[in-house]
Amino acid sequence: VIAIVASIAVPLAAVMEDRARLQATREELGHLSDALLSYWEDRGAFPDSLPELETGGYVSGQTDPDGYRRDAWHRDYTYARAGLSATLASSGPDFSFGTADDVDLLVTAAAVAREETRDELATIHVALRNYETQRVPALLPDLPSHWDVQGATPGAFSELVAEGLLPNEIRFLTDAWGSTYVYGGTPADYVVSPNL
Repeated sequence: VIAIVASIAVPLAAVMEDRARLQATREELGHLSDALLSYWEDRGAFPDSLPELETGGYVSGQTDPDGYRRDAWHRDYTYARAGLSATLASSGPDFSFGTADDVDLLVTAAAVAREETRDELATIHVALRNYETQRVPALLPDLPSHWDVQGATPGAFSELVAEGLLPNEIRFLTDAWGSTYVYGGTPADYVVSPNL
């Protein structure tokens, strides 16, 4: 009888332990996702490696005894980044990647990038409106028909900077995806991002 009970209890205990570890790993991946997005908000890119999260103060390693770098089975997470996305993964209870029990998480900064780009466009449009308001009384010329410098010809961005209406910062030349803003020209005066 004891052998029968043991033959049922031992596998059941292992299954319950794996479930608890899966839950702990998912929770930790959620914390890492938050840390990665905070890093992106501060720096405009994901870190090259997970240890950069600790040196930057985004994680402290207290979520489990092995710190944030290992899952609940004490195996290292994998981390990869590409553009606006980062992937975190645990091999799960079988310790093999590419199987059904893996725990994967895709982190995307697209929402953050959209918000940053919209904020930049709002600032640009205020500068364009202010230029247009000053243009006629101050006898200022129409803005160039392009946003960025083309050859030796400064663009509308340069003119707005020269008039003190826009900061001379690279972020006002390109959106959060790195694409150059597209200028509609005078008299409509609008700038758009090809990614919105």
